[in-house]
Amino acid sequence: MRRSKRVAVQVHLWLGLVVGLLWSLQGLTGATLVFHRELDRWVHSEWRGGPGLPLPADQLIAIAEKSSGRPVTALGILDAGRDLRTATYTDASGMQNMLLLDASSGVIVGQRQPQPVRPSDGSTSRFVYMIHQKLVSGHSGEVVIGLSGCLLLLTAILGLWIAWPRRGNWRSLIIPRGWRTLSQKLYSWHRLAGLAFGIVFVFVAIGGIYMTFADPIRKGLGEVIDLQSPYEPAPSTASSQWLAAQTAVNVAARLFPDAQFVRLAMPTKDKPVYIVRLRQPGEVRAWSGATAVTLDAVKGDVLQIQDGLRGPLADRILDAQFSIHNGEAAGLLGRLLIMLAGLSLPTFYLTGLWLWFRKRWLRAVKRAQSGQSPRGALMSAMGRKQT
Repeated sequence: MRRSKRVAVQVHLWLGLVVGLLWSLQGLTGATLVFHRELDRWVHSEWRGGPGLPLPADQLIAIAEKSSGRPVTALGILDAGRDLRTATYTDASGMQNMLLLDASSGVIVGQRQPQPVRPSDGSTSRFVYMIHQKLVSGHSGEVVIGLSGCLLLLTAILGLWIAWPRRGNWRSLIIPRGWRTLSQKLYSWHRLAGLAFGIVFVFVAIGGIYMTFADPIRKGLGEVIDLQSPYEPAPSTASSQWLAAQTAVNVAARLFPDAQFVRLAMPTKDKPVYIVRLRQPGEVRAWSGATAVTLDAVKGDVLQIQDGLRGPLADRILDAQFSIHNGEAAGLLGRLLIMLAGLSLPTFYLTGLWLWFRKRWLRAVKRAQSGQSPRGALMSAMGRKQT
């Protein structure tokens, strides 16, 4: 084996042993989240809206503010079902909360926290999402997850290089003719499954890294390629009345008549603008879209348009990372593939760990047979000096 490949094997091995448990957690939570919206609907049978047309945004916001006693900061759809609206507000303790309203009647059908620290604070899937995104540890946990994604990308690339068969050897890899012992079977499965899922891990890791470090990545790329930066409004000093929320939604709908409403971010004194998020037919994001219209909250002037279909190519590629990460870019088959890839991560970790311990145990047995004490043999096999 060439020296470069021996180094690659050691890096791949030790990254897997050291970070593999975290990757296993990420894989299991990620696999769960692939269908979390459908699971939420199944678990919470009360989360159902009526078949009628949605009420105006201002009316839904007024209902939510009367119930919560707090100003609503955003109004959006819960999922692709579009029969429920979410009204987000910040409570007196500074914690974000979300009311779920029947879009056609305004009846409140549920409540949850978007960023729960316990499963009881909202839907269990949101808690799983917080584990997957930031280990329920705020920004520091998010950085750890982002860095682990960088290491996963490295180990996936190394694994593909290590496992790639020489020309003409693919048949022996696929047909388990030489898989005799348990170790051979586990190693061959580890290698074959790694080749099958390795490229998936590469794309998943890239998407996860981007979503974790989106701001610095976009800032850096914006220096060298054409990227559309978010509109940065000046803080408001006037006491003017905000434009009606439904008016902002209507303006966006006129600009994109075929698009569906996704979310409305409410204006504040620091950011006196409405941001209406839409999804156009044909966008990669299955239900949340990447089209947005920013309007002056007082005059109603359109300040910026982000077109999810016709914007700069780099923007569209970056916006697609979420859909690639969770598989929805490739429909149901893509989501199933991502789920299987996530479930495979703990299996990779366990098989790799077992093979590592097995190899060292066999070395210890061999040294013991040659006259070295069993304890000394085991310590030597583990790479430690006897004291």
